[in-house]
Amino acid sequence: MKERRLHFRLPKKLLVFLIIVAVVAVFLLFDVIRMTTFDLTVVSTDPNPVVADGKSTCTLVVELRDGRGEPVEGHNIFVFVTEGGGNFTQQRNTTDENGQIVLNFRPLRATRYQPATDVTVKIYDESNSIFFLIPKTIYHVIEVVEP
Repeated sequence: MKERRLHFRLPKKLLVFLIIVAVVAVFLLFDVIRMTTFDLTVVSTDPNPVVADGKSTCTLVVELRDGRGEPVEGHNIFVFVTEGGGNFTQQRNTTDENGQIVLNFRPLRATRYQPATDVTVKIYDESNSIFFLIPKTIYHVIEVVEP
């Protein structure tokens, strides 16, 4: 009696699709793991709180360190307001040899119709991802008071 063997073959298009998905998943996993090796912190906020008089500014010092605690030089840090009102003089800066950037923030002027409110900012490292934009991200609250 002749023995029958069953051969299971994936269609060529499905096989190519699965290979592409696997490669993308590996790259994505690499960026996620790489993101977790960085530590992004706000080292200082001066003054804290800042007065919402339309003239006062607040200086934030942000620091980026690697998994060994060493400062990371040359990474682009981006910051923007997510809640509240105000402006940064520069939203993007590159970390120096100490892994730091300095950001200047001016809150909106408080009025009777728009009182001073704390401002939440999103800060992230644009440079830590290699394949996908999966930045190391933190949120920081800047305290804002009435003049």
